[in-house]
Amino acid sequence: MIGCMISFYKNRHRLLDWYTDLLSVAPTQTITVSRLGARRAIVTANPKNVEYILKTNFCNFPKGKPFQEILEDFLGNGIFNVDGDLWYNQRKLASQEFSAKSLRDYVVNSLKEEVDSKLLPLLESLANDTNKTLDLQDLLRRVTFDVVCKVSLGHDPCCLDHYSLQNSPRIIEAFDMASEICARRGAAPLSALWKVKKFVGIGSEKRLKEAIVQIHIFVGDIIHDKKRKLSESRRGDDEQDLLSKMILGGNEEDFMRDMMISFIMAGRDTTSAAMTWLFYLFSCHSDVEHEVVKELGFVVNNDNEKLSQYEILKELKFLKSCICESMRLYPPVAWDSKHALSDDVLPDGTPVRAGDRVTYVPYGMGRMENLWGKDRFNFKPERWISEMEQGRIKALKNICPYKFPVFQAGPRVCLGKEFAFIQMKYIVASILKRFKFRPVSSDRPVFVPLLTAHLEGGLNVFVQKRVPRSALEERRFLFSVLSALDDLVNQLDEAIRNEWAALDTPKGENLDRESEPLDFNITINETAAAQPTPAEGAHDFHKLEEEEIVKLLQSDAVRVGKPRDVEASKESCGIANVAVGNMTLSGEQRPDDSDILVDNEVLKSLRKHLNMTKSG
Repeated sequence: MIGCMISFYKNRHRLLDWYTDLLSVAPTQTITVSRLGARRAIVTANPKNVEYILKTNFCNFPKGKPFQEILEDFLGNGIFNVDGDLWYNQRKLASQEFSAKSLRDYVVNSLKEEVDSKLLPLLESLANDTNKTLDLQDLLRRVTFDVVCKVSLGHDPCCLDHYSLQNSPRIIEAFDMASEICARRGAAPLSALWKVKKFVGIGSEKRLKEAIVQIHIFVGDIIHDKKRKLSESRRGDDEQDLLSKMILGGNEEDFMRDMMISFIMAGRDTTSAAMTWLFYLFSCHSDVEHEVVKELGFVVNNDNEKLSQYEILKELKFLKSCICESMRLYPPVAWDSKHALSDDVLPDGTPVRAGDRVTYVPYGMGRMENLWGKDRFNFKPERWISEMEQGRIKALKNICPYKFPVFQAGPRVCLGKEFAFIQMKYIVASILKRFKFRPVSSDRPVFVPLLTAHLEGGLNVFVQKRVPRSALEERRFLFSVLSALDDLVNQLDEAIRNEWAALDTPKGENLDRESEPLDFNITINETAAAQPTPAEGAHDFHKLEEEEIVKLLQSDAVRVGKPRDVEASKESCGIANVAVGNMTLSGEQRPDDSDILVDNEVLKSLRKHLNMTKSG
């Protein structure tokens, strides 16, 4: 009678992980959830079922009245909350505008203005104060809110201005409030609870009503102002934003308001959530961040204007693979539901009754071993790469949208998909070229799935400058590293001579380094280096920042040790490499410590390399 209501209630704070755990052990990655006071739900992570729901039998799986009831107060009759002719007409209108090159150019120009004039100067000021921290999630929400308002409404709400950073703008708080309360309606154990509160006008439903009034006033005032300006100027062809085009098309005010609210919700929350998780993952995987910065160097070099070119943004393939991999693990929309109009059977044999809620779970699908392999929990952007050519990515894999449905698929596939990638690429690339973020806390953020997902409590970070280097600066950096290495070689040379003297070498005898191999040790002092030890004690210098490399080589972190018995060493050593820029010192390494043994041939090669580099 009560079905799984008790289990559902116990797991209400971790529904996504609960569903994912159940789906991962289900034979067809599909489960049926029944509970008192709610519709029966079919939950699936099976790509064949997803394709059937979103495409093959699309007409039998609309959003449905139960879904519309939850969001009607907030989204009204906007495109994301309607079916049938209402949906089709809005889709047709929006698709015409989204396919226009003029809108694409307007999006890029709006991004450039927001990022270059507001975002980057703000980060610069924060980077100059090492004691200041920043909620990156809040910052990116402000950026995307400003941009989507410019593109959809032709209005800049200035949410990124300095004066408002201490307190969230009221309109953003209103959108956050409405989104959260509507999402909690859908997750309520008993739907009757929120309906009673709405009828009485108390608690969360009272706050929701107040937030929606504020949102309607905000959008309504912009519509009235835009109508007046268009009437006075009579030059509507010059206006590039969506609202102006809709006004000139003679659409009704309520229709335009609901559509604009839907666009703002979709354009703000999804991309900001995806970017926040991506920056968090970069902070955990500095090697991946390093590769993205390298790609930016290849594609953009030091010409920042190139980033505002659509064709150049398309060339950032590794960055796109990182974005996709981040959304696989942390999709902006964690689940999506439809409601069956009539009895049906899914491809895996699961029966569906009329009125059933049918939900597919992108979050869970990204964690299915049969879809992504045993390393499914790992952040591996290379899983998206299809073809390499001369060390560069030539093509990415064309992943089935029903296996990776973060932008939906079929007739309701996200119209703004390409613009979302443009926005994320431009913002992330602009930031990474100049800055890096380091989280304040080492705790793993909590994934919270509301209408769109976010990090519980935000993501507080320190902002650090990433010093861009020209070709001349690159050369100077290499020279400084080589100079430090040259000093090290001199110390080693002296140590070797002292050891030979200690071995009773006849005074004045020439040391024949061609015939007599000599060994020496470089001991890496972990405490002084203040760097974690990679596997088997090998130090991968090319992953360190430039200042850290020079500091490491010039400090007590590197010191000369006594030579050891050559033959004994060779019997128990493995091969090790220490890389500095494009130069590699090869030697032998004992598996039980951090000593790197280099013979006289390497010493000669190093000295020759130093001389050639400095003179060249």
